[in-house]
Amino acid sequence: MFGKELQHIRQALADTAIPGFATAYFGSNEIKLCLAGRTNEGFQDYLQNHSSDSRIHMVDTEEQLYEGKTCYFTFIAPRDELQPLYERVKQIAGIHCVFQQDKYRPEYWLELCPGNATKAAAIQRVKQLCGCQKVIVFGDSANDISMFQMADESYATQNAIDELKEIATGIIESNQTDGVAKWLAAHL
Repeated sequence: MFGKELQHIRQALADTAIPGFATAYFGSNEIKLCLAGRTNEGFQDYLQNHSSDSRIHMVDTEEQLYEGKTCYFTFIAPRDELQPLYERVKQIAGIHCVFQQDKYRPEYWLELCPGNATKAAAIQRVKQLCGCQKVIVFGDSANDISMFQMADESYATQNAIDELKEIATGIIESNQTDGVAKWLAAHL
């Protein structure tokens, strides 16, 4: 969850109208809070593709975006609209930012989470809890880079970004052709 960083994020977001959602916990329930009426083509596409996701809730005011225990922000917009926000928030100590183009659309995504809430940190924690000796990971986008860097083996899907392919142990079939499932079936 965000701590004091949340106030800095709120200040950075104060003068922007970029659509997205704040992921927050209300008890044990994860909810994605979206400001009603704040939208663009990319965000509408996201909402349409996730129309059955009961975690998505529209709220009426910006203040309601910050209810619950906020743990993640996601923004979707054209690069030229999102870049200035990225430049502001990447300066905030204690947060991790991922700024990348959507794999299937022209828009960009900006994802913000607490600095200790990366995929790499989560895998390290699971490794400690389970006593795992070896970790094998799979991925396709920029938010997988830290995970690839700490894993014992890492496999990028054929449709992954080039930066991920360059640091991967190997490249497997696309996730659209069940590349991960095929790799698991062949190796486990």
